[in-house]
Amino acid sequence: MSRTSVHPSAENSPITSQPQSRGSSKEGSENNSAMELENGDDIRMPTPRNCITPPDCPPGLGCLVDLEYVFLKRSYHSVEGMGIEGHPETSTKYEVLTVYGHRIFVVVETKGAIMSKMFCAAGVPFSLIVYSKSNETQFKKEALQIEGHPGGFGRPGNIEIKFGKKKMGRVDQDADFTKMRYTIQNADGKTVLKILGPKSGHCCSMTMANVLTHEFDVFQGDGLTHVGRIAKHWSGVPNNKDVFTRSDIWGVKFPREYDVKLKASLMSTIFLMWSDYPK
Repeated sequence: MSRTSVHPSAENSPITSQPQSRGSSKEGSENNSAMELENGDDIRMPTPRNCITPPDCPPGLGCLVDLEYVFLKRSYHSVEGMGIEGHPETSTKYEVLTVYGHRIFVVVETKGAIMSKMFCAAGVPFSLIVYSKSNETQFKKEALQIEGHPGGFGRPGNIEIKFGKKKMGRVDQDADFTKMRYTIQNADGKTVLKILGPKSGHCCSMTMANVLTHEFDVFQGDGLTHVGRIAKHWSGVPNNKDVFTRSDIWGVKFPREYDVKLKASLMSTIFLMWSDYPK
């Protein structure tokens, strides 16, 4: 599949594919190493009229129904400014955004520190709460809980994803010292997705992520059928430097028709990857 960068004519206008010349400038060179939106993608912002929540959709996840891209970045807004309550200002916060930069989730770290890495990528357990909108300005509806254990010192990492008291799924980092691999299971423990990343280096016989291009291919549980991608660096997003910056943006592409639970699991996987690739 060919890929091209895309450039919107206005900040909130639909994104259309445009050809891009490569190798002629520093900016073009930087774009070559970035994940790009794919040629022919029809990117639409869901509204209450075209985003119909399926009967089995967990509360708060309906906004994912009509999306095929979501982006995640660390937020430096105040807790009050993000419309959430009950958390200290020192809490690490994240935003989940659409391709237009519209905020659909706010994520608050309640335990641990994803961004604080120890020697050889070892980390401490972390807990996250994902909030969806309860009204136009407030994020009070608890949509997901994520419990994570970053890998390090030869120990693979994992996260468990819940909505309410129900288990949604689990993500395990595979014990592979040559490539970064992840396996996503559903609530029944069945492998539903596999993620294959770049080659990794070693540090005292312990895995250490040391690649510059953080791109991961997503496959169905058979490991053969390609269904999406996860990447840290993206091009072709709206030209809004306050929303999308090369240093702190992670994104995921999945089929628009996918079950929202699979979309939410892929979105949650980014936090485990973020603990492996803090910079």
